[in-house]
Amino acid sequence: SALKADRSSSIVDQIGSNLRALFPALPPGGARAGMEWIDTSEVPIRADAFDAVERSHTTYRAVDSDDASARKALKLESNGSYQRSGKGTQYDQQLEMNASGTRSAVHYLNPDGTLASARGSDSGDMTITVPAVGQTVPVKQAGTYSITALRQRNR
Repeated sequence: SALKADRSSSIVDQIGSNLRALFPALPPGGARAGMEWIDTSEVPIRADAFDAVERSHTTYRAVDSDDASARKALKLESNGSYQRSGKGTQYDQQLEMNASGTRSAVHYLNPDGTLASARGSDSGDMTITVPAVGQTVPVKQAGTYSITALRQRNR
């Protein structure tokens, strides 16, 4: 579902849309090694200067961990696609955006459900249109992320 901050700012709006990457969609009853499932979602997001809706289709596969630092974790591999459309205003000009692309990720979930680590990437194409002047601007986008949980040492 959509994540909502208790106050709005441009940085919070941008980051909030990406926090979903930390929470892979799990099937009812949880995930176990050997399972595969598909998730489809439609969520409102803030993408660049646009209030948009993102529709995504993601395939997940759960396997035993292959990471020595997360031996007891469950490895979730995911691949999918997304489509976005939205509107925005910049310098008093109405803008329209359409985008599509692919994303993949690997999450390592500890037995208690916490995130041990995650990494992922996405790439896509976006078209920005300024209807008042009929101008269209194509944009290529790509990004990666890597997250590792910090462990506290016993003293």
